[in-house]
Amino acid sequence: MMPAEKKPSVSVIIVSYQAGEVLVRCVESVLDSAVQQVIIVDNGSTDGSVQSLHTRYGDDTRIHWLSFTKNIGYSAAGNRAFSFVQSAYVLYLNPDCVVHKGAVNALSQALSTHSSAAMVGPLLLNPDGSEQAGGRRNHPTVGRVLSQVLYLWRLSATIFPAVNMNMFPIPCIPTKVEAISGACMLFRRESIEKVGGMDEKYFLHCDDLDWCMRMRTAGKEIYFVSDAQVTHIGGWCTQLQPISTEWHKHKGMVRLARKFSSPWTVILWWMGSWGYFVCRLPRLVYVAVRVKKNRLKKHGS
Repeated sequence: MMPAEKKPSVSVIIVSYQAGEVLVRCVESVLDSAVQQVIIVDNGSTDGSVQSLHTRYGDDTRIHWLSFTKNIGYSAAGNRAFSFVQSAYVLYLNPDCVVHKGAVNALSQALSTHSSAAMVGPLLLNPDGSEQAGGRRNHPTVGRVLSQVLYLWRLSATIFPAVNMNMFPIPCIPTKVEAISGACMLFRRESIEKVGGMDEKYFLHCDDLDWCMRMRTAGKEIYFVSDAQVTHIGGWCTQLQPISTEWHKHKGMVRLARKFSSPWTVILWWMGSWGYFVCRLPRLVYVAVRVKKNRLKKHGS
């Protein structure tokens, strides 16, 4: 294990939008991990979250502040931040994550040990301590999505592999996977410089799957590291805009299919993805109205 007193050469990039109080907890957790640099990118938040962070950590020289007047998208904001990176390793972290003690060291150690690895991801946990879906997964294909939705993997995970792998036992050692979650990804800086940053045509969602595929296409490997644990609330920054969030998610899935799937499967992806979106639309409208009412009630309006 990496000596406790040695600071890992890690720069952290946190893209924030309306993150509220969770942003402070997130930054606090990575600063406690003794990282070299934290780059906070604000995408035009109006909830006072960045001001609260400034009040607490405005004098901390490890923090670099970057802000935009509007939401330019996660990928674009993350790419802008990369130009300020000073370290050999780069950790992309969602603002609704809390990094557990030793997690950054465990990820850094795994990346150092596996020379062919471009990126590693932690064991993502739900707030209740259970494993979160998406932390270790296969690249989505039509067959794998159907296996996931129809539970065909229960018949035979070998014949009918699913996308998510959280239904299987957690490996005790760093394990090669096809994809990890963009909620927390540690990269070699040189891998990003070689393959390129995030595809900015993904406004929100699927940029991580795209990145994983491009890394693997370049001959690099991806590892899941269970010794590194990160609690991820999930959806915190997008809960006020459920319809827009779901729209960008499905739009991203269609783009992912166009880039990496055969032409005939793109048609299936398009029909399946947008068909599912339409079916969910009434539920999304209900959630949006409920969230707005709760927000108004909370603020006494």
